[in-house]
Amino acid sequence: MSDSQSLKFSCTEGENPPDFVFCVEGEEQAVEVTELHQYIDAGREKSTITIEHRLVGLVEKIDHKTAKRSRGYDVLLKGPLTESQEREILAKAKNHILASKAEPLQIGEKNECEVMPKTGDTALGWGIMVNGTATTREGKVMLADIQGSIDHALGRFLSEKVSRLRQFAHLKKRVLVIVSEYFFADSENVRAGLRKRSGEIAPIDEIYLAWDNSFEIVYP
Repeated sequence: MSDSQSLKFSCTEGENPPDFVFCVEGEEQAVEVTELHQYIDAGREKSTITIEHRLVGLVEKIDHKTAKRSRGYDVLLKGPLTESQEREILAKAKNHILASKAEPLQIGEKNECEVMPKTGDTALGWGIMVNGTATTREGKVMLADIQGSIDHALGRFLSEKVSRLRQFAHLKKRVLVIVSEYFFADSENVRAGLRKRSGEIAPIDEIYLAWDNSFEIVYP
């Protein structure tokens, strides 16, 4: 039997903190879990995944308001959007679709919404995206500031997790698991960001990154 097959391991929910307690060969480890997102300036700082969820919500509203449509359309949305932009898009897309217009429709000063007729069914197809020209808090274009975005995200949660795990100095290990929700936050880029904050990590013993179906140790 291999060592991995004979390893005694259990996992239980922690008392917040920590998020979880791992027991490995009888030794307890405090484990905190967090997500890594990209943040942009959308009037106030928001994660790109929050913006995407809001865009999906707008698609659902358009679908609901046009449930009696007689032909199918594809709707493409680009965010971030203000509340007034969302209201304008909902109203104009609804009127266009319910009128069964055969021509495409563009809504917004920067074409934040496109409504395109399709054939074959009456379903509402859709696509969403965060505008690549959106800027980070530092004013840099989102797609041109990948490492800066990762460094900023690490700074948002690292001090909090260090503080929570510091309470478990009596346990064998203190572990942080980062779940990447940012496509470019791979192990190499996250390691680079952690190296810049090497003096801020103690007393965390190990940091793991869950990214793109992989689970890798990124610190130490």
